[in-house]
Amino acid sequence: MTEVNRTLKITLVVFLYLVSDALFNPAHAVWINVTGRVDMVSLYTTTDTIVVRLSESGSQVAACSNTTEFAIDGAIPENRRQQLLSVLLTAKASDSEVTIAYNDTGGCVAWGADPNVYRGALRVNY
Repeated sequence: MTEVNRTLKITLVVFLYLVSDALFNPAHAVWINVTGRVDMVSLYTTTDTIVVRLSESGSQVAACSNTTEFAIDGAIPENRRQQLLSVLLTAKASDSEVTIAYNDTGGCVAWGADPNVYRGALRVNY
């Protein structure tokens, strides 16, 4: 095999790998931000998940069935949930805006038996 043929073969293999990787591996999720006033914070005795509705609903996430509310997943460590809840309640009490960040694909929070209900809040800014 000549050096030119070997180089072409290696280039073709690398090219095919890159094309197949781009076609068959979905893009990574990016964070979407929505800013609004806290309209509602719901706490339940049956779950550690916290549900939040803002004055702005933000962009829909195809995998999540609820398009108006967000959730702080009950699987998040309690101290972090409490910190996020504190920010939300402070904003609610002062009628201030918060910004919630969430994934544009997936990242849904389960409710009951349905695994894809609420858009999962990843960050809350006050």
